Amino acid sequence: MVHSSPRRFCGGREIDVLRLFLVPVLLREGISLFAGEYDRQRLRLLETESHDTGIVEHRYEVLE
Repeated sequence: MVHSSPRRFCGGREIDVLRLFLVPVLLREGISLFAGEYDRQRLRLLETESHDTGIVEHRYEVLE
C-alpha cells in the first residue's frame, strides 16, 4: 500500500528496490503513479512473478 507519493521517494533516492504490482482491471480513468515532473531513475528488472489471481509482480533494483 502506498502511503506517500512514489515520486517523493524516487526523487529523493530513498528506496533501493521498487516492487510494482500490475492488476488486470479495465478502467476508464485512473490515477497516474508518477504524474508531473520527476528525475528519471535507472532500474534493473530483478524478478517477475505471475500469480494465480492474474496479478503480475515486477521487482526492480534502483541503480545509482
